[in-house]
Amino acid sequence: MSRRADTVKKVMIVGSSGGIGMALVRYCLEIGCQVAALTRSPSPALAALQQAVPNRLAIVECDLLDHQPQVEARLSLLFARYGYPDWIINAAGFLHAGTTSHSDLHKGLKDGLNKGASVAHIKSEPPNLPNQSKIPTASTQPLIAQCQMPEKRLSEITPAFLEHNLRANLYLSIALAQCCENLLPRSTPFRFASLSAMVGSIADNHSGGWYSYRISKAALNMFLKTLSLEWQRQFPNACVAAIHPGTTDTQLSVPFQSRITASKLYSSDISARRIVSVIESMTPEQSGRFYHWDGSVLSW
Repeated sequence: MSRRADTVKKVMIVGSSGGIGMALVRYCLEIGCQVAALTRSPSPALAALQQAVPNRLAIVECDLLDHQPQVEARLSLLFARYGYPDWIINAAGFLHAGTTSHSDLHKGLKDGLNKGASVAHIKSEPPNLPNQSKIPTASTQPLIAQCQMPEKRLSEITPAFLEHNLRANLYLSIALAQCCENLLPRSTPFRFASLSAMVGSIADNHSGGWYSYRISKAALNMFLKTLSLEWQRQFPNACVAAIHPGTTDTQLSVPFQSRITASKLYSSDISARRIVSVIESMTPEQSGRFYHWDGSVLSW
């Protein structure tokens, strides 16, 4: 399915080399969108996609968490060349760790362990954009334990693991929103969506556990709700939402898949289609909601 030229959506996806993020890039290209794929590390899969559709996929290697001003400068040039995004999707996130390397940990944080992300644009990276090598990617985060899983009890909570969850699952969306606020005109009609999780719902917490992940997703939900209220005044044509994609067959869910029935474990391609369907249906009047992948509204 393709779109008419006058209805082509420009989509920016953060976390674009992760499981859901990559699927979002593929699906948005499939339906005719122009895509800007933000990724911290080089991705052969993204590069292959760009070779196939060089006029509709721009790849931006950047680190929003540690180098926000430099990223904002790159996005400013990108928007100036290709226009402002219609959809801004943060598909990155973190649940568990499998390495003690700062660089690998950061890579998993933004590109692998959870999801993908963000806005559609066109063509390969413009030659006048700041040289990517000038944006360092060294982590400033505390080192967390090798193969650390979500906590089952209070005694397992550590400052480093909690902070890592908050940076990945909350602050990345904050940094992305700050960039958008600084760069987008007030009249811009856009949709800003971050992938959240049902376990971030306080009302739905009936089993406990997973302290840091639950806390970070609940905090993300509160941020998005609060942001939606501010942006109603600042960006009256925008819509802000949290989306629960369902348990998806990615690296993030692998350690827990044995507990999930086959009918409740979704492919990344199915999740991407569902996420896009929710985003397409959103309106400014609906800003500030927490959506299930089926379009129903979840309780905070």
